[in-house]
Amino acid sequence: EYHNVLYTQNFKELFGVEIIPVEVEEFYETYRKTSIKEAEKIADSWITGARHVEASKSEIIKTARAYLAFDSLREKYNCNAVSTHLRSVTGSGELKDRYNPGVGFELGFKTRGIQAVCQNYPDILLSQVLAYILTGRPSMLGDQMYDIDNSVEIVLHCGIPVNPYGDDRRIPYNIRPHAESPVRDKPEVPGSSTGLFAEWPVGEPVTFWEFHSLVKEIRLHTGQIVDGHAVYTGGENIDNVMCTSKIIAKVDNIRKIRDQHFPSLYGIHSCITLGDLRQQVKDLGILLGIKVVERDK
Repeated sequence: EYHNVLYTQNFKELFGVEIIPVEVEEFYETYRKTSIKEAEKIADSWITGARHVEASKSEIIKTARAYLAFDSLREKYNCNAVSTHLRSVTGSGELKDRYNPGVGFELGFKTRGIQAVCQNYPDILLSQVLAYILTGRPSMLGDQMYDIDNSVEIVLHCGIPVNPYGDDRRIPYNIRPHAESPVRDKPEVPGSSTGLFAEWPVGEPVTFWEFHSLVKEIRLHTGQIVDGHAVYTGGENIDNVMCTSKIIAKVDNIRKIRDQHFPSLYGIHSCITLGDLRQQVKDLGILLGIKVVERDK
């Protein structure tokens, strides 16, 4: 009954963080006022930096305009991070106005050190901000899958940081139509939207973790990135299964981790940061007086 009140109260008491809601109509109006020339310039830079581009340029420009609109609103309300579940640039409900924010958030905000997530998960966003403060590295938001037979966890979404080390290094990326678009196989059709494909380096340690404000708890476990193409050698190419980008990591006690997957309490998404941050996250929990659950222990 008091979900929203408790949620925002815990944010403010623990971190001094205030959530500033912005109505969708203001976003639509701000989008309409964006400079198309500036959006084209940004889109061109994203295209130039890509290894491969499958999405249409018009959809990439649409994404760039939305990124500019979010940035304008962020500055207007003096916010340093962005969370949204918008899926249209007009609210018309028409396919041609369909939009997904991942490319703009990853290639735009996160390369500037500004954390941003789609699907509106303030807990995950806060986790990403904390990770950036601790390490200088951006994190990925993703759904979780557990492969017991291969002892790997798969985290997948249509956006992934292309600067996982937090410096000037960029990993190769492709700009594709969005996996959820009903016309994803027809990039030339308005509404095919955009998604980002990239793979973090094999062999690197990675930390799966997230803060949960309602229960004042942090959950974490660690793993090591593996080559998903070597794990899944048969059937359809894993790059085209479900979401575009994936982190596939070998983890200990995969069954125990899977058995602690409680969507009703913790949701279905996690924050994934490059590096083994176990001790840093545990220290953070001690500092804040928050329970830290090591899911693989």
